[in-house]
Amino acid sequence: MKPNVWIVDDEVSLCGLLEVFFEKKGFVPIARQSVADGLGLLNGPEPAMAMVDLSLGPDSGLVLVKAMVDRFPNLPVVVMTAYGTVEKAVEAVKLGAFDFISKPFEMVFLSKVVDKAMSNRILVSENRELKEIIKRQGVELIGQSTAVTQLKERIHAIASSESTVLITGESGTGKELVAKLIHQKSLRALKPCVVVNCSALSENLLESELFGHMKGAFTSAHAEKEGLFAVAEGGTVFLDEIGEMPLRTQVKLLRVLQEREITPVGGTVSSRINVRILAATNVNLEDAVARGEFREDLYYRLNVLRIYTPRLAERGEDPILLANYFLNKKSHVQKRFSETALRQIQSYAWPGNVRQLENAVERAIAFSTGEIIEALELDVPGQTLDARGAGLSAAGNAKMVSAGASQGNPNGVMGLSGDPGEPETPTNSPSGEETRVSPTLNEIEKAYIYWILTQNQWHKPTAAKILGLDISTLYRKIEKYGLKAPA
Repeated sequence: MKPNVWIVDDEVSLCGLLEVFFEKKGFVPIARQSVADGLGLLNGPEPAMAMVDLSLGPDSGLVLVKAMVDRFPNLPVVVMTAYGTVEKAVEAVKLGAFDFISKPFEMVFLSKVVDKAMSNRILVSENRELKEIIKRQGVELIGQSTAVTQLKERIHAIASSESTVLITGESGTGKELVAKLIHQKSLRALKPCVVVNCSALSENLLESELFGHMKGAFTSAHAEKEGLFAVAEGGTVFLDEIGEMPLRTQVKLLRVLQEREITPVGGTVSSRINVRILAATNVNLEDAVARGEFREDLYYRLNVLRIYTPRLAERGEDPILLANYFLNKKSHVQKRFSETALRQIQSYAWPGNVRQLENAVERAIAFSTGEIIEALELDVPGQTLDARGAGLSAAGNAKMVSAGASQGNPNGVMGLSGDPGEPETPTNSPSGEETRVSPTLNEIEKAYIYWILTQNQWHKPTAAKILGLDISTLYRKIEKYGLKAPA
């Protein structure tokens, strides 16, 4: 549909001339000859631009200019003025008019003014849309540590490129946030950023989601469907947990990266696409390639630019900064952490990283009754408080031994029901002094996961949320540690 242009001038012949001019430039001109008729236009949709004469019979066009700008703040209004009324034209610009042009004017000069007005209109629209996108996404990277400062610098450097990016890091470190920041800072920011979790969909469903499908391609394909690569045209596709992508789908993704073409499931005709691909993984793809679980050629296609998201334990004092950020963001009333709680936040290893910290703060907000959140209300796993309120280390309070299976526990985990449990097994040092063997980080994690699962009747979605893990990551850890529900 062609855009409208309003023309308000009491000279009928000039209106006719301008109508022909704008029609040739691809607009639909709407002409009026008085202030009253011009004000009537304000009840309709916003035009692309407006041209208003400042002398409309006995009335001043300034009234109309102000009304148009008040009604449509982004509307470029060009005022026309005769010799001797330039001061009024300047006044019109102060009221919000885009520019003015003196009569009589040449069509070449008018064309330049119109082109300038339309370019400005497009720029204003794009800026407004970009601000809305940024506001809607709400993407920001919180942290002041050296690791995060370096990460921000790398994001900024990568964003300006069009190359494929591989984002690595543990679960919960913010790989999706990094991907969205790269998109947000790129030249594609005004276009869609489509997120696909490769581990959440079956092989057939993943292919259909990515590439689309033709009607009748499979039993439930009752109509054609556009794939997410097509939906993201001009923008970015973020493939999360790329290491979980089935090998057959990897072959098709390799073709997308090589040829920049997609073929819908059940289709025979390929179509060109213009998207940037970002991928993320929390597994070692080099090891997956060695095991034959990930294509080597696809790995090299993805690993053009690489960016690592650091563990929370590598981020200095960022845990406290993040905890306060989440507290202010999620609490509807004023709350703050006690000094003991802050020490606990800083000293804990956070195996679930930022996601686990966020969930811990959210739980603390829900369970705290006063303004001050104490350490116990954080419910940090494997950590208790003595009579003075000082935090004891997770290793010193882990209630597990590798010999647990010999005591009737097939999971090799003991003392997880909240009871004091047995003391750690003492051993003799070379000097003859009695020492205690501290459990490893894996043993602590294994015990905590088993305890959370047990407390929630082995309902894995609930446990995953409390642990701050993806459901697929929880399943992998259950398999890794050989955990089984009690009979």
